[in-house]
Amino acid sequence: MPDGSDGWSGAPSDPGGRIDYIARLLDRSIADHSLHSEHAKIARNELRKLYNTLSVLRDRDGGRLTAKDRSYLLECLDRLRQHIGWWRIKGS
Repeated sequence: MPDGSDGWSGAPSDPGGRIDYIARLLDRSIADHSLHSEHAKIARNELRKLYNTLSVLRDRDGGRLTAKDRSYLLECLDRLRQHIGWWRIKGS
């Protein structure tokens, strides 16, 4: 969605860039107290797993991601971003 209504306005389109984008979102959410520390911990752990998965997939395929791997990672990042948004809206 080019208008940013998908929640990725201003975010890079590659999985590594989106991992960094979510890390910054978490930092801001923790700093402004809009995300409970337990939810932040869950999100950081998931983000770490996705970063490790990205590294493994790139190493497996000579430094590049296949279209299938890229799609998988982006779907996982979409779900994580949605969860962070829900947790922030709930205020818990």
